[in-house]
Amino acid sequence: MLKIIADTIRVKTLTASIIPVLVAHFIYDGQLWVTIFALLSACFIQIGTNLYNDVKDFESGVDTSYRIGPKRATHLEIVSPKTLKITSHGFFLVSILFGIPLVIKGGVPVLFVGLLSVFLGYAYTGALGINLSRSGIADIAVIIFFGVIPLTVLSYLHTDVIKGSSWLVGLGFGFLANVLLSVNNIRDLDTDRKAGRKTIPIRIGQKKARILTSSQMILGILLHSFVAPITIASSILGVYLAYRILFLEDWNKTLALSGLLHLLVGILIITHGTLLD
Repeated sequence: MLKIIADTIRVKTLTASIIPVLVAHFIYDGQLWVTIFALLSACFIQIGTNLYNDVKDFESGVDTSYRIGPKRATHLEIVSPKTLKITSHGFFLVSILFGIPLVIKGGVPVLFVGLLSVFLGYAYTGALGINLSRSGIADIAVIIFFGVIPLTVLSYLHTDVIKGSSWLVGLGFGFLANVLLSVNNIRDLDTDRKAGRKTIPIRIGQKKARILTSSQMILGILLHSFVAPITIASSILGVYLAYRILFLEDWNKTLALSGLLHLLVGILIITHGTLLD
């Protein structure tokens, strides 16, 4: 049961929200209370998005018995779609509450970004007739909202200005976060096509999608090289992951390793990175 809950919340992917916030705290000598509220708000938005995605995928027939990835709670009939949808609303609401102190400090720009983040969480799989995951636009949203936005907004909250370095570091994390989505979409290419989705792998084909995904991963590593050293560990993992993305088919393991790389780069910056003024 706990494994199913973890798979539904997608605990392993929460590093996509956690790591950029922690990195911003370190490289901008952040305020602890800002970091804590940002962490809670970001994680609750991501969990709310994942739960709402679970419901909408079940309702639209995307999650079937042919699913390659982990089984979801609604598909296994452990939780009703209605209950899970209400739960997702609760996570989104709490994320807004955690964001209030940040809005008080940062003003209207932070309010706008926070509300837009919640809206896009719903829109990822179908709110108000918008479905980012079906159109392929989700990749752009991930790069921006799991990379550029957290670094630029938190540099502003920590230092009162948007540092130029936040754009580059944010873009790097955006690419690494989108590798997670890209690997997931390549894995689910056949079932997504049957469900009528138009993800990037469906639009450009699996071979080109593999090349694009491995390129994003390499760029994600290189963009962080001016903040923290590229270590032997990150180089070996990056090369091995690129090989897996380009040539192998065990996508669940590749997805797990992609999350590990994202985490490793973040840890390297936190432990060996340069404080940016």
